[in-house]
Amino acid sequence: MGTRMRLVNGRICLGMTLALVLLLPGRGHGQVVEAGGLVSAHFVLSDGTRPNAAARWALGGIPTVRVEQWWKEQERWKFGAVLLPFYFKTDQRLSADLAVKGHEFASGEVVTLKYQFHNLRGTASYRAFSRPRTSFRVGGSLILRYAELNVSDGSQAGKNTNVIAFPLVHLEYRTLVSEQLALLVRGDTLPFGLRQGLYDVLIAVEGAAEARKGGPRFSAGLRFFWGGFSPHEIGQNNNEMVFFGPVLRIGF
Repeated sequence: MGTRMRLVNGRICLGMTLALVLLLPGRGHGQVVEAGGLVSAHFVLSDGTRPNAAARWALGGIPTVRVEQWWKEQERWKFGAVLLPFYFKTDQRLSADLAVKGHEFASGEVVTLKYQFHNLRGTASYRAFSRPRTSFRVGGSLILRYAELNVSDGSQAGKNTNVIAFPLVHLEYRTLVSEQLALLVRGDTLPFGLRQGLYDVLIAVEGAAEARKGGPRFSAGLRFFWGGFSPHEIGQNNNEMVFFGPVLRIGF
């Protein structure tokens, strides 16, 4: 059953990615496909005011993929769309009691966690600062996010789902580090403290626009993705996460 679920969710993620590639028009600046592997430096899962049930969990080697579409800049404005399907499945031992939708799981019990955090966002940014070698953009993004938390132990399963749309602050900094390479720092954030809200940040080195001769454009860097929701209310699940890892980006 676990293998079947992985295949089903994998097909959903692949289908979402292919849909964005096929449906977005080709008149824009082009598409970017990003792939990499993420590890977790911090993961909290609890309910109400109980302690963290995911203490010392080892979460690593999680594959990630996203597709971006960016349209050509007009009057200093640039528009884009990003699709990020995110899913992982892991078997771990609980470090504290955990309740999910009325299902109780005991501390020390080995459970299976299926975690989904798919999102689609649209972005508009304005070139607020520009010099021959450096530019800074500021704007906003609107994100549509589907989250699902599924915990099971073989005899029972508890599942929490949530669909929400909310705005983000979008920032982008780009500067030439040589005649061939540029440093890109781009992020979307909903700043409610380091472990709340949402932070999605890319730090990458890419080919300078002046050096491109057509064909695919390659870049490499680090992706940081963290945030969470911790109401600390009875009957509500608290979740905090910090994921990071290397990514490779290919632009067309």
